[in-house]
Amino acid sequence: DYAEYKSNFFNIDMILVDGKVEGKSNVDSFYAYIVMEGNGKVESNNFQKEINKGTTFLIPATLGDYTITGNLKLMKIWV
Repeated sequence: DYAEYKSNFFNIDMILVDGKVEGKSNVDSFYAYIVMEGNGKVESNNFQKEINKGTTFLIPATLGDYTITGNLKLMKIWV
């Protein structure tokens, strides 16, 4: 499932992860994620971090490819 909200100032995507989601950063904006439910892991290059309900993490605009795994409900905020 997926939901989207757009305003003149920012965008919010609600994302359900059931297994694995691959993403790529955008040089025009960083991404801020908030874990609303569940647990899993975010990985990129030589970095990995366990994430669970209440965790907030940033994807820098220049990061490149990243992967989010687990069973999660995420809020993704970006400009």
